[in-house]
Amino acid sequence: IESVEPFLESAELHRVLGDLRRVSFFEAYAALGLGHSGDYARAYSVTERALQLAISVGGERSFEVSFAELALAVIGLFEHNLAKAVTHIERSLSIAEELSSLLIVPTAYANWARVEIELGRPESALLHMEKGFPISIETSFRLASGMMVANLISMAVRQGDWRHAAFLLGVLDQAGTGYRTLIGGASWISWKREIELIEENLDGSSFLHLRQAAGHREQNRFLIF
Repeated sequence: IESVEPFLESAELHRVLGDLRRVSFFEAYAALGLGHSGDYARAYSVTERALQLAISVGGERSFEVSFAELALAVIGLFEHNLAKAVTHIERSLSIAEELSSLLIVPTAYANWARVEIELGRPESALLHMEKGFPISIETSFRLASGMMVANLISMAVRQGDWRHAAFLLGVLDQAGTGYRTLIGGASWISWKREIELIEENLDGSSFLHLRQAAGHREQNRFLIF
C-alpha cells in the first residue's frame, strides 16, 4: 500500500454520505498501510476505531467487523506479535465462515499459516493453507493465493529446498504483487532475506531458469504443493 491517504479520504467521503459501513472498511484498509510502514500505534488506533464503528452500525457479526479483526491480525503479524495475530484471526474467521465470505476466509487462513511458519510449525501451516487455498483458487482471489504461495516459498527456504523455492517464485510472479499488502514490517524483512537466500544458494542461470519455468507450466496454480 503506497499511500494511506486515498483510503482515509474515501472514509471521510462516505462519512459525509452517511455510509458508515464503508467508513469502517476504508479506515481498516488504511490501517493496513499504516502497519505496513511500521506506524503500529496509529495503525492499531485507526483499526480499533473502525472496529467499534462497525459494531455500532451492524452488530458484532458483520463483514466489516470481520475485516477489522483481520486487519488487526495482519498488523500484529507486521509487528511480529504472533499471539495477538492469532487472537484476531480466530475472531475474524468465526464471523467470516458464518457469512461464507470468499474474501476474508482464505486471507485469514493464509495469515494463520504465516503465523505457524514463523513459529516453526509447517504441518499446522499446511493444514490452514489446505482450508483456504481451494477457495482462493476457485474465486481467482490473487491476493490470498499470492500469500499462500509466499508461505510455501518460506517453508521451502526453511527446508533448504532451493530449487522448489525458486520455482515457486515463478508461480508467485504469475499471481501479481497484491500479496505484498499482507507482508510488512518484520515479515517484510524476513521475506526479503528469504529471497536473498534462494539466490545465494543457486547459481544465476539455475535460479532464472527455475523461476521462468513456472510461467510455462500450464495451470501452475495446481502444481505448487
